[in-house]
Amino acid sequence: MQTVPWAFALVTAVWFGMKARAAGRNWLGWALGGGVFALTATTFVLGVSQAAFIPLSQTAVVWFRIKSVAAAALMVGAVGCFLTRTHRAPPS
Repeated sequence: MQTVPWAFALVTAVWFGMKARAAGRNWLGWALGGGVFALTATTFVLGVSQAAFIPLSQTAVVWFRIKSVAAAALMVGAVGCFLTRTHRAPPS
């Protein structure tokens, strides 16, 4: 679970950088911003869900981790889609 936020940060940084480059924006700034956003958001979601969880069995722990990572992915994906779709390339 400790490497999940870093993986999300890397994937989101690449995604934001590619979208910014396609839109003619500063790709490095967007990549860094996307990476920091994903690292912060994923750490927050996983931390809050971890704090609210009381394990009852090993099976419960596995399902909890799957649900937590899915929730983090959904949140990062939804906000990321919103942010990258609102900054389109200027008309030529």
